[in-house]
Order: sequence, then structure tokens, then C-alpha cells
Amino acid sequence: MTTTTPPTHLPPPYAPTDSDSDPDSTFRHIITSMLNSHHHKFGFLIYRVNYDNDALWQNYLNIIDQQTREYVVLEKKEHLLPHIAWTPMEDREKFEGATKDEIREFFRDWIHERSEDRDGPGAGVDNTELIRWSPRYKACMYVNGEMMQGAKMQTVDFLPGGPQLHVQGKGVVVDGQYDEHDRDVLRRSAVGAREDFEEVEGRRGWDVGWMYFTLRGVHMVYETLCMSEEEWTSP
Repeated sequence: MTTTTPPTHLPPPYAPTDSDSDPDSTFRHIITSMLNSHHHKFGFLIYRVNYDNDALWQNYLNIIDQQTREYVVLEKKEHLLPHIAWTPMEDREKFEGATKDEIREFFRDWIHERSEDRDGPGAGVDNTELIRWSPRYKACMYVNGEMMQGAKMQTVDFLPGGPQLHVQGKGVVVDGQYDEHDRDVLRRSAVGAREDFEEVEGRRGWDVGWMYFTLRGVHMVYETLCMSEEEWTSP
């Protein structure tokens, strides 16, 4: 099945609430990014590069979506639920076995082709605030077979506050704006380092254009990227 053009997902305009400015709110920066970008969705595109097991893939997607919804409810932000948009990107012919750098190029093509007809209000190319503020248009997720196999979720009921989801696994988020030369120049000018980094998948440097994260914190990765209006923040 090919779904390189995401299914239509057109949430209603976001209606701010009095609690949105709470400095302790987990989703405060996500809300700010939606309002500033004039595009009321949050969630990454999720690129599938392994096609051996559809059930594992669906499980991976379910874990991301279900735990996000649980956190939204726990934070009493139910009005955010219609705006969640973790979008699966599947195309066996194009994406199977693709590297992270290759997925970045597919993602850039998707950004270039954005439109309100495809992506909803605020997604047109004339909206200069979109890529400045929305992580959905700055980074994407990359998922291989190992990540699918390692993704687990269960409900535990011995924690304070009642039953909660317990999630295991990892993911990769790819910086759609990555430029290897520019990053290397920035790093050397700031630190004066050159060869003191381990090689990672053929690349050596402070920022290799992607990073691992624990699957349990996927919404926090998105939240973190909302805090910077200009660019990716490397760990």
C-alpha cells in the first residue's frame, strides 16, 4: 500500500483556553507553536523503511498515538485531541531500506509540495511562519524493523494515580533542515574540535542530522523542538 500523500486530517481551528499559559503545562510549547504557525496540527510524519511485518508497524503507530492521547488527558488538555496528527508514510517501492539521509530528502520533497488542500489551513507555501514554528515541517521520524520489534506497551496499575501505560522502545527523529557542512563549521567555531567525535553511520561530528529517543517520550521530543523557532536543537 502506498500512502506517501497523508490522509486528510483537518482539525477545527484551535481555541485557546485560560490554562494554556500555565508554565508547568507539558503541552504549552506545542500550543504556542500551533498558534504562531497558524497551522493547528501537532505530530511528526513517520516514515516506514521496513515492510516485513504489518502487525508490528501498526503496533508501533498505536503506541505513539495512544500514549500521546493518554498524556493529553492526564494534563487535562482534552481540547488538544483533535489536533494530534502522527502521520504514517508508507511506500515500499520508495522507502524500503532507505537511509536516514534518503528519508530526509523525501521529507524535504513533502515539505516543498505542501498546500492547504493537502494538509489543511495554514499549510500553504505563502505561510512563512509555518516552517519557522512547526516541528511537523522541520523534522520527521524514521522507523526500521528493529525499532518495530522493540516497541512494547502495557498497562500497569500499581502506580500512584491509577493504571498508566508503560512504554518501551526507541525511535529516530531526522532533522529536515540538516546541512552537514554548516553544522561542522558551527561546531568547530564554537568548540575548536575536529576529530574528537566517534563515527556514526559514516558521519563524524557534533550533529549527524538525527538522534535516537525513547519512544515513551515522543511527545516530549516534539515539545522540545517547539521551543526553538529557528532550528534543530542537538543533544
